Parts: sequence; structure tokens; C-alpha cells
Amino acid sequence: MTLAHDRLTENRRTLLHFELLALADAEIGDDQALIEHATLGASSAWDSHPGQFVSAILENRLQDLGLRHRVNASPKRPKRPKRPKKQRKRVLHVLTQAYPTGGHTRVTWRWMQLDREKEHTVLLTDQSVVPIPEPLSTWADKLIVLNYESKFDRFKAIASVLADYDLIILNVHPNDAATVAACSAVPGRPRTLLFNHADHVFWLGVSAADEIINFRPSSIALTEQRRSAEPGVSLMLPLPLDEPDLQSGDGQALRSDLGISMKAPVSLLMAEAYKLIDDTGCHVGRLLRRLLLEQPDLHHIGIGQNSQQMYWSDLAQEFPTRVHLLGRTPDYLPALSAANIFLDSWPFSSITSALEAVSWGVPVLGFAPGPPNPLRFDDLGVEPFWATNDDDWIATAKNWISDPELATAIGEAMRSACLTVHSPAAWMKQLGDLLDSPWTRSSVIEIPDPVPADGLDQAVERLGRIRRDVA
Repeated sequence: MTLAHDRLTENRRTLLHFELLALADAEIGDDQALIEHATLGASSAWDSHPGQFVSAILENRLQDLGLRHRVNASPKRPKRPKRPKKQRKRVLHVLTQAYPTGGHTRVTWRWMQLDREKEHTVLLTDQSVVPIPEPLSTWADKLIVLNYESKFDRFKAIASVLADYDLIILNVHPNDAATVAACSAVPGRPRTLLFNHADHVFWLGVSAADEIINFRPSSIALTEQRRSAEPGVSLMLPLPLDEPDLQSGDGQALRSDLGISMKAPVSLLMAEAYKLIDDTGCHVGRLLRRLLLEQPDLHHIGIGQNSQQMYWSDLAQEFPTRVHLLGRTPDYLPALSAANIFLDSWPFSSITSALEAVSWGVPVLGFAPGPPNPLRFDDLGVEPFWATNDDDWIATAKNWISDPELATAIGEAMRSACLTVHSPAAWMKQLGDLLDSPWTRSSVIEIPDPVPADGLDQAVERLGRIRRDVA
């Protein structure tokens, strides 16, 4: 038995522990404890992958809890007044927490920014001390922030508002048991879509959604094979991207601030540090060091990494005038404008960042030494260049750096393909088609039969473990 298998087995035992507690809670009718234990179980499986992507036990118990507390069964609940026919349809976006740099948060505010024919409300179920990003407040017509300590009180508060809208979008964290239960508490709720932003990890929500919205092909495959076996539930809607004004990035000012000449080539990497580490260390970092040595005029900008982190501190010390680590910053547009090539993270792709780079016409260089899997970049419209080994990666980067016209042409081809799918107009058309499509609500949760843990499960477990270690 391998160490990786042992870790998955131990993580599965932890999830089973909380599943058994939830079953016991349901047996004695302790719904407050049930939500707490479901949250803890999902949190453990999210952080420490158990070799499965869904829990039938937790989903069914949360659904039963919601049905026991049906909101529309209360005689005190007033009827919703009829609205004028011309009034905008109301959309509720439910998030557990919103972040300045979070991909799911960015999707939400772009959705609201583009779809102005509707009235948008954002409900934050557990924002706690995290500041609310300004764009979210700007584009939301209404903002609701819950401040309940009790997850059961949170469940009741969420359930009390769902029927007031025409469409519900769930962009919640994988462990938001209160929201999942709340959806079952409102059998007559409007059409409910779960945006599968955490497509590569365990999450709760199969029982809460009428449809699961995936943003890339591998996400659909994983959803259908490992989460929901119900036909027609798994749909596709790509990420909405701005079509940027390529003259507005102020890359020249950033180059000047960082001491980079206007003619020097610049590589850019935008990813959290944990996405760049595997059990052998930071392989992309090692490749970057080799590239800096072989290409002495190259400067590198890193967003998401800083000079205090493992490996990156050594690189910053070795190349103090050429490696510029900016850490976490929401102001990344100048870096995109300053860059000549974009280096995708590995072993876990920073998909949103790579798409941002493509939309700016910056060619994306990926590293893919193994078979395709959901942890690497894939998209409906964009096909980055995949290097299958170290030498191929170095040779491609040097070729793009030494031939700016070639890099520009590749970047423009990628940009054109990207905007065909992700531009505001293209995205609105796809959203309209999705919302016009027929749908049904199932009362039964159809979950695929369990499958033996495989290499994907091991990779997801490793990713979560490294994320905890780096944090």
C-alpha cells in the first residue's frame, strides 16, 4: 500500500466520522448539530481529499433537514406581491465569502456587470472579517450580509429569502452546508444554478441545484462521472471576460517602477504559490531559474508569490534586479500590459489568470509532462502551447522571447479564439441560451456509484496538502 493510498484512506475515515455523526444527528432530530457536522465533514474533505468528490450521506441528510423546515409551510409567511410585468427579473447570487482576487467573486461581479437587464442581489452567508470587494458592491443592486454565528440560524435566514427571486446562482464554498439545506427548505424556489468554480475538489451542493454550471470540458466530465448521474444536469457556461482596452494597462509605468527597460522581454506568472509546488518542490520555479540563466536579458514578474516564500526567496536573492515578486494584488492589469509571455502554473493551472493573459494577447506557455487531467488548463476556445518536457518548455520560451513578432502573432491568435467564446457579447449569448433551455426539478439525488481512487484523487490530495503547508 502506497503512502498516497494511505493518505486517501485516512481522509476517507475522517469524512466517514462526520457522516456517521450527521446520521446520528438526523436520527435524534438535532438539526443544529447536523448542519455543523456536515460543514465539518465537507471542510475536511475539501482540504484533505478522501478519494471521492461527493457525499451521498451528507447530501441526503441536508435535503431531509431542509424538507423538515419547509419555509412555505409556515402560515405566517406573507404572499409575495405581484410585480409589474415590465419589472426586471430578480437574480440572487449566493456566495459564502467574496475575495478581491477570488475567481468565483470575479465571475459574480462580471455576471452582474454584463447582465444589466436583471436586478441583482448578492447574499454573503459568512463574510466574517473579510472586506467586501468594491466591484461586488458596485455592480450589485442590493447586498445582504449575514452575521449569524449559528449555522442553523444562517440556514433559516437563507431559506427565508430564496422565494423572492426569479433565479438563484450558487457560487458558494464547498462546505456551505447551510445554503445546501436552505435550498431544500424551499421546494417552490426558482430555478437554481450551482456554478462549479471548485470543480477539482469535493463539494456539497448536488442536492441544492437544479443544474450544475461547468466552465470547462474537463469539469463536465468530472461532474458526470463522480458527482451527479442525473442526465441533463451538467451544463456548460464559460467564464465571462472583459474585452480589454489594450492601451489602458499602463505597462510602461510598471516597467519604469520596477527598473525594467522598455525593450527588455518580460515573463509573467500569476498564481498562488501552492499551485506551483508538488512533492518534489517547485518545478516551474526551477525551469524559470534555468530560463533566467540562459536568457540574461529576461525580467520576470510574479503575482501571487512573494520573496518570503519557500523557493521564491532564493530566486529573488539570486536575481535581485530581474525577478519582481509583487505578492497578492488585485491591480494586475499593468503586469499583463507589461508582459511578453505568460507562464502557466503547474501542477495546478491558474485558469482564470491564464484566460486573462490570453484576453490581453499575451501567449500562454503551459507545462504538461503527463496525461490530461482536470488540474491543468483546458477551455472551450483556447488551446495554449503545451510543453511536454523541460527542454521543450525552455526552447519554446526562448523562441518567443527572441522572436517578438512570433510571440505577438501567437498571442493574437489565442486572443481571437478566446474572445469568440469569452467576450461579453459571446458570453451573454450563451447565458441567454442556457436560461432559455428547458429544465426540471428532481426530488431524488442521483449520484454515480463510487469508483476506486486513482491518480487524479492522489493529485487532488497532494494539492490540498501542499496548500495547507504553504498557507
